[in-house]
Amino acid sequence: MRRRPDVSRRGLIAGAALLVVVVGIVAGVLVASGGGSGSSPPKAIQARGALLPGVVLFGDTLTARLDVTLDRSKIDPGSVRVQAGFAPWKPVAPPKQIRRDGSGSSTYIGKTYVLRCLEGACTSQNDSVVEDLDQARVSYVTRDGKHRVMKVRWPQLIVDSRYAQKTLSAAGATAAPWKAALFSLPSLTYSISPSLLVALLLIGGLALLLAAGALVHLGRRRPEVEAAPAPPPPPPAPVLPPLERALLLLELSERVDGAGDQRRALERVADELTRRGETELAKRARALAWSERAPGTEQTMEFAASARPKVTEATDAISS
Repeated sequence: MRRRPDVSRRGLIAGAALLVVVVGIVAGVLVASGGGSGSSPPKAIQARGALLPGVVLFGDTLTARLDVTLDRSKIDPGSVRVQAGFAPWKPVAPPKQIRRDGSGSSTYIGKTYVLRCLEGACTSQNDSVVEDLDQARVSYVTRDGKHRVMKVRWPQLIVDSRYAQKTLSAAGATAAPWKAALFSLPSLTYSISPSLLVALLLIGGLALLLAAGALVHLGRRRPEVEAAPAPPPPPPAPVLPPLERALLLLELSERVDGAGDQRRALERVADELTRRGETELAKRARALAWSERAPGTEQTMEFAASARPKVTEATDAISS
């Protein structure tokens, strides 16, 4: 009877010992995991990719968005660069990137791509095909100057066939709903306004027409008549010998200045005759020149007539 208290007492002791062991194990696990309070410190940068919609038809527009969150105290937000390739999908518009600085030191960077594939590689003979796009690359620089690169996986993309039976059943049609693709096609754009192009073409055509008319007009212009060359100047008069000039002056002296010119002409004739050695004729010329009465025209003309043969003979002798 009294053993029962001993048995219950032993049971209490064993239970207390087991409880101590359990508490010790739990405490050890908590200590090993960081004290049991709080969670693991957040990463300095995180990135996630999303495809909207995840299931598309051939010719549909696909939007790919890459979301990056980072800690500004550890990473420079201005150094973040996102690179992504989506072949055979091609962008239909330039990618857009936004940045928002949140409270504290968190920063959000989002980059959006609008894509479309109109090539045969995006079609399938099966009902659907699963595509794995190339991983995106996110490069950044930490505050301590280290360059880091992380890769981000895109979700799998499912491309359904437009002529598959399940697509037709979902559309509730018996024929392929090709018109549905028109809603996702881009609007018509021009590299230059059509009205501006027409105006430029008209201006260019008018300029070419004017240029052609100017060339034709220049080609039909008559050549200008060259002015007749001026006649050559007459040859200079032959230079007369001094005695010949003196006799000519003697014959014209009365017409110029009367007796004064006659006397000077006779004196000059006398000098030239003296140089030629015609002493007698020289004396006669001086006598007339210094006569008391002015020599008359008959006297001078007579003297010139008598002196000229002598001059001609002397000139011919010198020439020969």
